[in-house]
Amino acid sequence: MKTISKLKIAAVALIAFTFFSACREDSEDKFNPNDMNYITFEQQFDIVYNGILYSYAAWDIDTANIIGRHDYWRAQAVELDKKDSVSNESLEKIYKNMYGTLLDHHMLIMVMNLKPGPSDLEYPKVYVRPGDIEVKSREDYERPMISRSVITSIIDNLDKSGRISRMETYKGVDIHLISCLIDNNILYLRLSDFALFTPDGIGAEEKRAEVKRVMDNYCDIISTKADLKGVIIDLRNNGGGYIHDLFTVLGTLTDSERLLCSSRTKNGTGMYDYNPFVRTYMVPAEKHILNKDAKIVGLCNMGSVSCAEVSTSFIKELPNGHIIGTRTYGGTCALDGIYDSDYAGTFGSYENGTHFVYLPNLVNLFGEDMKLYEGIGVPPDEVVRFDYDTYKNSKEDNQLNAAIEYIRK
Repeated sequence: MKTISKLKIAAVALIAFTFFSACREDSEDKFNPNDMNYITFEQQFDIVYNGILYSYAAWDIDTANIIGRHDYWRAQAVELDKKDSVSNESLEKIYKNMYGTLLDHHMLIMVMNLKPGPSDLEYPKVYVRPGDIEVKSREDYERPMISRSVITSIIDNLDKSGRISRMETYKGVDIHLISCLIDNNILYLRLSDFALFTPDGIGAEEKRAEVKRVMDNYCDIISTKADLKGVIIDLRNNGGGYIHDLFTVLGTLTDSERLLCSSRTKNGTGMYDYNPFVRTYMVPAEKHILNKDAKIVGLCNMGSVSCAEVSTSFIKELPNGHIIGTRTYGGTCALDGIYDSDYAGTFGSYENGTHFVYLPNLVNLFGEDMKLYEGIGVPPDEVVRFDYDTYKNSKEDNQLNAAIEYIRK
C-alpha cells in the first residue's frame, strides 16, 4: 500500500470536510450539544447524553451500555430539579455511573452544578474521567513515581560515575529533554512530553533553538555512530502532546517505511456512522538509525499516555524493538473533532459553559493485526516496576538498568 503522507491526509480531510458540510442539512439535527441555553439538570443531562451518543467514535468496540442506563439516571437528574440545592457529590454520582466505564481514556466530562449548596458555591463544577477510574481499578495499578527531578538526579548520578558523554539537556516549562550516550554506545533520549515544536508565542523562538540543540545531538549520534549497541527512548510519565512530534522522534528509529496505525473517523449523526480505516505510515527521517542491529528499547509506565503510547506501540512492532516497564494508560485515540462539520468530537465550553465533553473523533488500531489498546494500555514485553526505594537509597533506576542490561546481553 502506498504511503499516505501527512499532507495527503490533510488534503483528504479537507475534501471530506467540504463534502460532508455541503451535504449536511441543518434540519437533520435533533439536538445541538453546544446549546448552553438551559436551566434544569434534566436539560443538561439530555444535552450531554445525546452529544455523547452521536459524537462518540467507538460504539462498535465499547461495551458500556449507556442506553440501558439512560432511563434510571435521567430520572435521577429530574429529581435534582426538585431540590433547592444540590451537592457536587450527588451530581457526580449521576455522570460517573452513566459514563464512568466508557472505553475512551481521553474523555473528560465537565458539568456545572446549577444549584450548588453552600459548600460547593466556590467551585460548582463536577468532572468525570473514565480513564482515571479504569486505571485506578487495575490489579497492576501503580502511581507513577518518575518525575523530572527524579530523571535529572538519575542521569546526574550516571554522569558523576563517568558513564555519560555527549549530553545535551533542555528544561522548559512544557518539556524536559535529555539526549546523551551511556557507556559510550547506548543512546538515551528522555522525552517528558511531545511538545518539541509548539505554536508561536512568548519565548517560542528561544525554545525552538534549545530543543533543536538537544534533538540535533540525538539525531547526529543515531545517524553516524556505527558501533551503537542500542537506543533507549524514555517515555515514562509522558502525557502526550503534538502528533507532529511523533514523526520527528519515531522517524529516526527506522530505515524503511513502517505502519504506524490504522485510523477511522466518525462522521454523521448515526451511532455507527464511520469512515473506512486509513493506514498511516512512518517514513525514515532524514537522519535515521545507522546501525540496523542496534536494539531499540522503550521505557513506559501508566503515566505514558496518547502520543507516548503510539510511540510505545510503534517500538513494540519493530523487529529490534523491546518495551520495558509497566502497562501504559490506555488513551490512544486523541484529537477532538468539530461537531458542526463531522458530527463528532468535543462539544460544549470548558471555560464558560454549563457543560463540556472532550472526546476524540477517531479510533486508532495498531500493528498489522490492528490491536486495540484504547482503554487497555500497551503491555510491555518485559514487566519491570520502578523501585522507588532503590532510587531513594542509591539514585539507581532499576528500569533504566533493565534496558541497559537488555541491550548488552
